This record gives sequence, C-alpha cells and structure tokens, in this order.
Amino acid sequence: MGLEGKIGRLHPSVGSLQMAPSDPNTVYALVDRQGTSGSVIRSKDNGITWQLMFTDANIFSFQGNSSQGGYDNFITVHPTNPKIVLIGGVNLFRSDDEGVNWTQVGGYFMSVHPDMHCGFFNPIHPNVLYVGCDGA
Repeated sequence: MGLEGKIGRLHPSVGSLQMAPSDPNTVYALVDRQGTSGSVIRSKDNGITWQLMFTDANIFSFQGNSSQGGYDNFITVHPTNPKIVLIGGVNLFRSDDEGVNWTQVGGYFMSVHPDMHCGFFNPIHPNVLYVGCDGA
C-alpha cells in the first residue's frame, strides 16, 4: 500500500503524518524516499490529493551518508497557524509558508543535536517547540 501519483510511490511505513490542528483539511506528511532523500507532501483537501512540497537528501542523512528515515522522522504543525511546519530527521527544518520554502534550523553544526525523533509545540506557549533527540 502506498500513495501513487505524480510524486511517485511513497511507502507509508517510513514516514510521519500530521494534520494541522487549526485547519483539519490541511495534512502534511514526511516520508523517506527509499533511502535517497526525504520529502514533504501536503494535502489541502483532507488527504484526497497530495502535492510534493520539498525534497532534500539532508533531512535523513548527513553529507550523503545512509538515510535514517526509519529511525528519526517527525513532522509537526503549529497549533494555531497551519503555515508553520517543522520536520525532523538527522536535521531539523522549518517552513513558515505551508511548505513552499524551508530553512535548516537544527542538526549537524547547529544548536539542536542531530537525530530528531519527535517534536511538539507547548500547548500554553505555542511558539515554543520541544524536540526529542538521542543526544545532548
């Protein structure tokens, strides 16, 4: 089973899925593209159709080393702003425009340790993100 279409076959067992809390029709997914790169896809119609938003080899690997998409893989959406999305793998990326543009904000040689396994926004202070990783 997978998602078929113009974006290619994406295996759903190696990925993360997140609905935007403030817009249930908007759903994002982060998938490992069989060890070559990571991709973010987005649906604006509750999963009926999907659009490829971002692909980068450094989501799940460091300088071309083997992919870790099955080991560290999360996506989270801001609780009140569906345009803000963060994805984590080996490195941490952020988009402020529904996944159109991405900036690396953590990982190797940055302030957040590599290998992000989970992330969630503070429910009281929604502009604070907590990231779970396997190091200091």
